Amino acid sequence: MHAWRPLVTQANTTNEFTALVADNGMPSLNAARDFAVVVTNLASPQVLTVSASDGQLILQVNGASGPDYQVQASTNLLNWTPVFTTNSPAMPFTWPTGTTNGPLDFFRILVGPPFP
Repeated sequence: MHAWRPLVTQANTTNEFTALVADNGMPSLNAARDFAVVVTNLASPQVLTVSASDGQLILQVNGASGPDYQVQASTNLLNWTPVFTTNSPAMPFTWPTGTTNGPLDFFRILVGPPFP
């Protein structure tokens, strides 16, 4: 059995596949079937709620089920550092920051794979 998980960069594409099967009987039987898989566009993730509790900023994020999500942080909007990566989470997912007492941070949420 083979599995294929499309990349986010393959959204809005049609992908042609051929399935081949054969047995080891006498005589050997085989078959081939062609099919297409359409990878639809992904909606951008959305922050549903932002709250603070016990010194933590808490983001609740909603988006398409299936892809991975990565939260990145920056203090200057130029240099981004990954701070949390999911593996195809149930939606919505909640992410608490470490603290709200530090320097000013900006956050963004990316959908992948791949991530930059």
